[in-house]
Amino acid sequence: MPTTVAEVVAKSVTGATGHPGRAENSQPHTRSLVPANVGETERLLSLACGAALLGYGLTRRGLAGVVLPVVGGALLVRGVTGWCGLYQALRINNNCDQNRRGVAAGHGFKVEEG
Repeated sequence: MPTTVAEVVAKSVTGATGHPGRAENSQPHTRSLVPANVGETERLLSLACGAALLGYGLTRRGLAGVVLPVVGGALLVRGVTGWCGLYQALRINNNCDQNRRGVAAGHGFKVEEG
């Protein structure tokens, strides 16, 4: 069992399970970013409206106290990621920069294996 943070990270990156009888993961876990389909203006509006709905909903009781924070949280996720499931289902793309992904350049980390 790993005892240091470095050993835990090394096992996580290499996919080593450390359990006898289990096959080691030959393919490291990778994630691909979902292409952003929401434009910059919509993202900013989603963030502002989502924060307002979330904050206001947390002060309400009853059904509004449940629905408003959920909708506000969904708008916050839409604003942060730049991706909208409804837009994807309807094949709408308001992203002017078609090559842009969910996280703007310089604001995240990209890990590549050689």
